[in-house]
Amino acid sequence: MFEILVDVLEYDMPLREAIDAPRFHHAWMPDKITMEKSLLTNEGLLKSLRAMGHATDSTRDQGDRALGMRVDAKTGLRIGVVDRRRDGWAAKQ
Repeated sequence: MFEILVDVLEYDMPLREAIDAPRFHHAWMPDKITMEKSLLTNEGLLKSLRAMGHATDSTRDQGDRALGMRVDAKTGLRIGVVDRRRDGWAAKQ
């Protein structure tokens, strides 16, 4: 969830793009970064992480499902977004 919040609040990324973006996870134990397969094609990223001493793992196939809602400050319209990695939908209002 932190990745999505940073993308939306700090980088002004639309909620749909932030939720659809590939994700990674580090749980401290075990001491390795697991990431979605789509990130494994980024050799520069993997090389940088390994150069800093991080172990990487590709077992995180789909990641967790994220759901989000944003309220347009001007119109009050509620915008719901559901992760495309899993089944589900957002109701329209």
